[in-house]
Amino acid sequence: MPLRTDDWSALDLPRIVADIERLGVPRSAEMPVASPAGKRRLILSSGIALTAVAGAGVLLRSARPPAAVPATAPAAPNKLDGDWLLVSADGQRTPAHLRQRGEAVELRSEPVRIDSRPEWATYIASLAADGTPLSHVRYTARGELFGNELDMALMLISGDGSFEVAGGNLHVRMSADARTLEGKVSLNTGDEEVVRLERTR
Repeated sequence: MPLRTDDWSALDLPRIVADIERLGVPRSAEMPVASPAGKRRLILSSGIALTAVAGAGVLLRSARPPAAVPATAPAAPNKLDGDWLLVSADGQRTPAHLRQRGEAVELRSEPVRIDSRPEWATYIASLAADGTPLSHVRYTARGELFGNELDMALMLISGDGSFEVAGGNLHVRMSADARTLEGKVSLNTGDEEVVRLERTR
């Protein structure tokens, strides 16, 4: 239990005694009479205790206030936070969201329809043979901003998020006003595509 240094005997000691009694320890009917040697030990131990308390008080009064913590420089603004459009080489425009925390950046797009695109036909047919339909994919990516270049590990997942479709890399360069990102997507299949991200908000 915490004890006050100013008036613990009047305030805290009765509370401690009451707690001990609540635990079932009876209060003694009479105090035993101490022998002269016992009295000397009691006086000596009391003197040591009072000296310790007084010393603690002196230390507390003479303690210096903690040094002021130097102010840190404000964090760099998260320039890329917000809503974007992912524009592919064929002009398809897909809403996406970028989240930046420090140098770390995450991307997640809305579903992109792929079942009408010839380059996806063979893959979609192979999944359909196993009973797995695929009509949309999402772009998800995580990476870091290095100066004005953003390098991200890319993952294409099914539109409903139930399985991974392909992996790769997204590498883009940020414009001076941080409103466009231009570069390319490289998939592990060997396919590459020029992409552009345009800020909408």
